Amino acid sequence: SLVLYGGLSLELSTGWHQRSRSSAAAYELANWNHLGGSISYQWDSRTNISTLARWNQFDSIWGDKLGKGANLDLNLSHTIFAHAPEWRLRASLQWMHLDRVAELPSNMQKFFTAVNTGMGSVLTDKFGRIGLGSTLQHGDPGRLTHRVASPHWILDVDAGYQWLTGVVDWGVSGGFGWRVFGDDELALTMGYSSDNQGAGSSHQVWLGYNKYFGR
Repeated sequence: SLVLYGGLSLELSTGWHQRSRSSAAAYELANWNHLGGSISYQWDSRTNISTLARWNQFDSIWGDKLGKGANLDLNLSHTIFAHAPEWRLRASLQWMHLDRVAELPSNMQKFFTAVNTGMGSVLTDKFGRIGLGSTLQHGDPGRLTHRVASPHWILDVDAGYQWLTGVVDWGVSGGFGWRVFGDDELALTMGYSSDNQGAGSSHQVWLGYNKYFGR
């Protein structure tokens, strides 16, 4: 990242053969390649405005071309409580367009029970969403470093409207992390979304253990 001046900063990012959370099928059967840039402005000590523009390409894990396109995100966040617990409110605008291949590659077809499954089961070609969310947390379960004492916990709720399809979606996630033997952390996080970028509902469960050495 590069600090331009004042509260304005620029960050470039890239990824190759990463997993995508666009859908459960994409997570297991596709590689995600991307190149993007984001600009962030710290309006004051509690308010941040940011935008992200990114080019995306998707291939199957066998090398079949699946699609390519771009997405744009605009975000506004405001901190109500800055210290233990921390409480933030946010608003977001998301847009995405993807040029998909016409048919699902034969290498992927065998993993679906439905006959003639389309590409829509893997990747969404168009997506637009306006969302509102809130995060309440004490630390960040699963992080390698912390600024507050254990135990750490987080609760996040989110709701939005997808204007291209008229769908109202919602999601909730949470996590808890605690010390076991001293300078370590065992963390469990879970999340659910009623409609993940137009690809249907999704849920995640993550269990991790971190141990710190040399401190």
